[in-house]
Amino acid sequence: MIFRIAIAAIALLGLAGCGKDAGAPIDASVIGGPLSIVDPDHGPLSPAQHVLLGAVAEGLVAMDATGQIEPGLAERWIVTDDGLSYIFRLRKAVTVSGKPIDGDHVVQRLRAAIARNSRNALRPALEAIDDIVAITPEVIEVRLKTARPPLLHLLAQPEMAVLLHGEGAGPFRIGAVRQGVTSLSPMPAPDDDPDDPAARGAHVMLRADRAAVAVIRFAHGDADLVLGGDFLTLPLVRAADLRARGLRFDPAEGLFGLQIAGAGAFFADADNRRALAMAVDRQAILDRVGAPGSTAAYAVLPERYRSAADPVTPGWALLSLDQRVAAARATIDAWRGRSGAPPAIHVFIPVGPGGRLLLARLAADWGALGLSVEKAASPEAADVLLVDRVAPAPSAIWYLRTAGCVSAGACEPVVGAALDRATAAPDLAARGQALADADQALSGSARFIIIGRPIRWSLVSRRLGQFRENPRAWHPLNHLLGPAS
Repeated sequence: MIFRIAIAAIALLGLAGCGKDAGAPIDASVIGGPLSIVDPDHGPLSPAQHVLLGAVAEGLVAMDATGQIEPGLAERWIVTDDGLSYIFRLRKAVTVSGKPIDGDHVVQRLRAAIARNSRNALRPALEAIDDIVAITPEVIEVRLKTARPPLLHLLAQPEMAVLLHGEGAGPFRIGAVRQGVTSLSPMPAPDDDPDDPAARGAHVMLRADRAAVAVIRFAHGDADLVLGGDFLTLPLVRAADLRARGLRFDPAEGLFGLQIAGAGAFFADADNRRALAMAVDRQAILDRVGAPGSTAAYAVLPERYRSAADPVTPGWALLSLDQRVAAARATIDAWRGRSGAPPAIHVFIPVGPGGRLLLARLAADWGALGLSVEKAASPEAADVLLVDRVAPAPSAIWYLRTAGCVSAGACEPVVGAALDRATAAPDLAARGQALADADQALSGSARFIIIGRPIRWSLVSRRLGQFRENPRAWHPLNHLLGPAS
């Protein structure tokens, strides 16, 4: 009912509002609150927290509009020939209240992020870090256990931003917060003239909204930018028919699939798990909830990265869908003959119209095997969990650990052992072989059903000419205004 009301409201707003003056603040909405500054070492960030933290605090490096690495707190860096050490020289940086940020502050922050008790979402991906030391107040060194992981991409994420007593060094500072809207003003560099308009840049009015509200505000012309869109909320945008008026899709890298977490006898059987994977009509799912041109995936790794082998694709992927469903049905019928009726499959998918479409598609696909599907009330009560995550870096370890581990320390045993070998590998050859072993083990376990790559969308007004789609689906607020190039 709520979904239908939202669709009707959006449809009434077919004409966009008037354009804004070039100097007007950027009005930006992020789907998925709350909008607050929190310590990322205490747990995963909401989409709004991710955007806000990235706006007011930097790490050693940052990402530009295209997702490429640019200087952050570090003005430059070098990598030693053996790839085991990154040395960063810090720029002169101060917090909002004028406190200088030096090497000791950065080291303390990074050590906290990778500490054993840290709940930072990137901690598992940073296991290659051996030590972090301040050589001087302006120079720090990150020492690694293995050569050349995608360290810079990880350090550029908001989860690695440096806060000093809750304050960052920009690029924005928080001003007034009124009625759920946070005013962000650019922080000039220490040597800039604060009265110079060129140094001030664009102001941003940032809010966290429900998807329907954000889409309606954009359709009415009140918002310049909507961030945080995913497959759950895409049906709202499609109903509003905003494709020609600012709907943009990122070529996001990452995982969109299902993790089989059920512990009962039915789910402990690898043949049953494989049957579930074979019966899923991936392209039909993506046609309903995906971006235009979305294609099905059968390999967890989108490319080799540093693995010694090509990404593993299961042999059954060469069969037609009808052949796969017939083989899967035979497997489930054999189980039924030995062990009785299979249990209902409880699937956890977050709330949203796209989630309802996905659940209905899974019910149809697995229903063809004589299985029933029910919505799980929580992840803890689920046999199957949705995984919908953008990769923070081009890292085979990230893909394999995210797909093969339900939580930290709860990995498919063979996969976890291979990943541990990859992390501790003394050279690139040993690392590559361990990654190939982990990929093979994950495919053989059938614990993860890859469907495709994450769907990430934004709504972008024409005045934001520097907005760029990118594989990290990351759009820094200080890289928006300007003519399209």
